[in-house]
Formats: sequence, structure tokens, C-alpha cells
Amino acid sequence: MLVSYVIPVYNMENYIVECIDSIFFQTMSEDNYIEIIIVNDGSTDKSMEKIQCGIKDKFNKSNFKSVTGYKILDLKNNTGAGNALFEGFNIADGDYICFLSADDMLVDRFKTQNQLNHMIKYQSDLSYCNLCMVGDFNKMDIIKSSFIFNFDYFNKFILSNNYLIYIMLNLKNPINSSTFMIKRQAINNYGSWDNMLKANCDGDILFKYSLSGAKITEADCENPAIYYRTHDNQVSNNSSLMMESISHNRMKYKNWVLSHSNYPMWLKLLVWLTVKGGLK
Repeated sequence: MLVSYVIPVYNMENYIVECIDSIFFQTMSEDNYIEIIIVNDGSTDKSMEKIQCGIKDKFNKSNFKSVTGYKILDLKNNTGAGNALFEGFNIADGDYICFLSADDMLVDRFKTQNQLNHMIKYQSDLSYCNLCMVGDFNKMDIIKSSFIFNFDYFNKFILSNNYLIYIMLNLKNPINSSTFMIKRQAINNYGSWDNMLKANCDGDILFKYSLSGAKITEADCENPAIYYRTHDNQVSNNSSLMMESISHNRMKYKNWVLSHSNYPMWLKLLVWLTVKGGLK
């Protein structure tokens, strides 16, 4: 079984080597392997130089056996996160495909294998890991994903109903997209990333998959799966872009629900009353 990691990169020279290294240190079971897909989204710093040196250095060392291949896609110009992910997923060969931000890193060496086991056991279309480290090296917290603040034991109930997932996502998205693992067949069935979005690309995927009937599951973690690094240059700190993207996604899928006859009337009414904007 092959798992692909897609890493969009835009001016991440300070973090990209640690990100790539963390994938090489993953431990996989026999006959399971990883490929790395790096999408350079028009970086103007030394990201590409560090990527090429780091990748070649690791492949020259025989003790890294879980990673069997890599691809580097250079988009030349900055096109935005959505397009970088779309293009990266298009060239990935994995049976399952993960997204990892270039400024994040895997911190549990068994994260990939454990999540793959989870996906197979529960026949998931998309899964996420529920435990992450968040912060910078001066202060880090361990955060557990929760749709309802401090009541994470409701997560599995919410995830048992796709309409409920969709409703809750309009209120809060607690899922860290750097822990996504998506089945290749699910991408064929439900669609890939919106290549026009600059931010909140994960929100779009989760709305789309929940409303399309995809099976979304939570992988329970004994240890944090990733380190979500906070810093001044990350897209999520651009509040105006984030709010614009979040609002766009809410309106897009409100219109989707209201314009399709296959959704129940109670869902249409609830969305019409609670999600601002949309169809006139």
C-alpha cells in the first residue's frame, strides 16, 4: 500500500527541511510505503534549494526505507494553496493521500501506519488525527480536536451523521488539515481541492465530503500526530483572507444545499435560517 504526502511550499525555507525529515522518520509495516510530493508554489526564497539538497541527502542514506520515491512540481508562479494542493494530488500515486503543511511536521513516527490501519478498518474516505501539538518552540500545547469545546466525546456521535458534520462545521472546524488522509477512490468519487481558493481549503473539502456522503472518521491518537507550528507568516494569521474564504465556503455550500432536491427539508430550513447570505 502506498501513501502519498503532498506538501505545498511557498517561502518556507526556515521550516521545510524539518517537515520533509519528519516524513522520512516514519515507520511503516512491511509492504507499506510513502512517497513525497512537493509542490513549489512560486517560492522566492531558498525553499527549493533546501528541498533538493534535503531530499537527495536522505535518499543517499540506506536507513530510510519507508519513503520509496518523491516528485517535485515547480509551479514557477504563486497560485495559492488550493491550486498547489489540487496539482499535487493530481500527480500523487498513493492509494491514500495526505496533506502536510510545509511549516508543520509529523511528531509520531507511527502516525502514517496507524492512520492507514484506521482507514482500512473503518473503510474511511477521509480521516483525521485528533491529537496535535500546537505553538512555537517557546510554548507548545497539546490540543485534542473537539467540535464542542471540551466535550470531545461527542465527536464520534457528530461524525456518525454527515448532515450533523456539515451543520457543526458551519459553527466551528476543529480538524487540523495537516492530519488529513484521503482515500484515492474518494477523490474520484467526491472531488479534489478547489483550485481557486487561497485559504480555508480544508473547510471546502470537509463541507463537500460531508454533503456528498463520504465517510469521515476520527483516528484516536495515543500521542500527538503532528506539530502545528504557529508563526507570523502563516496564512491563518491573515484574518481578512481567512474570513473571506470561510464566508465564501459557507455561502457556496448553503447554495448547494438549497438548490438540490435530495437534501431533507429540515436541513434546508436550518441552513436558510442560520447561515447568513446565500441564495436571494
